[in-house]
Amino acid sequence: MMCLKRNIAELFGVVYAEIETPLDLPVPILLTKIGNKTVAGLGSWSGWYFTEELKFAIEQGYKVKVLKGYIFERANIFSGYIDTMYNMRLQYPKGSAMNMIAKLLLNSLAGRFGINLNQETNRVISLSAVKDSDLLDDSTVVTDLNNGFGIIASENLRNVDLANSYAPLNVSLPVAMAITAYGRIYINRVKLAYKDNLYYSDTDSIVLDCQLDPSLISDTDLGLFKLEKYIEEGIFLGPKFYGLRIGGNRLTHFTEITKIKGYKGIASFSDLKSLLNEGAILNLKHEKWFRNIDHGVITAKEIAYKAAVNNNKRELVYENGKLVGTKPLVINAQLYRKEN
Repeated sequence: MMCLKRNIAELFGVVYAEIETPLDLPVPILLTKIGNKTVAGLGSWSGWYFTEELKFAIEQGYKVKVLKGYIFERANIFSGYIDTMYNMRLQYPKGSAMNMIAKLLLNSLAGRFGINLNQETNRVISLSAVKDSDLLDDSTVVTDLNNGFGIIASENLRNVDLANSYAPLNVSLPVAMAITAYGRIYINRVKLAYKDNLYYSDTDSIVLDCQLDPSLISDTDLGLFKLEKYIEEGIFLGPKFYGLRIGGNRLTHFTEITKIKGYKGIASFSDLKSLLNEGAILNLKHEKWFRNIDHGVITAKEIAYKAAVNNNKRELVYENGKLVGTKPLVINAQLYRKEN
């Protein structure tokens, strides 16, 4: 139901709110969109959020004004499912089929409830009948199969009962929002507690230069961290863009682990280290597959890939031409409030 109360302490659900952040936060809490990218920035903006994440942000000094939203009753609706799937993972060795099935069922739960309702529909139709077909609309794409037929791909084909077609999807955006928000709350509490030791973090991982509290570590307990690696040297250039040197001493070589988002080849640790120089670009090549529906073939081509750090997510900080850190982006969004 639509919420009438504006005091967020009394609300549980999804609300549209005006957000204003402190400008000195090293680890911003709330995400927002800038164009087509999602960032954790500072400044002011408005958007839809799960109330519990807003309450957590308020603890960190955020100012929040609720404008509208939907409220729900609290319930622990997934405990049985999660416990069953996770216990199944523990029963079977890592890498086995049953372990993998249980892992996929666990990890796909949030995404399943947040699935896009605009389902693309594909149909094969005689091209001679395309112009006269009442199935076509402006979003239709026709691929010629070179045999008198073509593929119609559209998100909104005419004469489709949308209400009934969505019914079996069992989609609930509030549920998906709550799941992901609770995950961010958990890991952000840890990031804030270790903000002076934090080098990198992703959805479910953190890299620190100190020991994590033992009460937060376990190889088997659901919801705790697992110690994956001791890193001798690391370079962190952006989301899914890093290099690690593991192990090694005077007598043995280090093991290198590198990752560049979107790049399917292997770069060396020294390659990534060169990107710490201001303006540096790493010219690479990798193999990509391309499909041709018209001819029913897939071809592999070697194409160029340019790797470089950017300020899409955070502001880059340089000293004497060397990248030494990052700062949160400051969003200069304007708030427009409708007076009641």
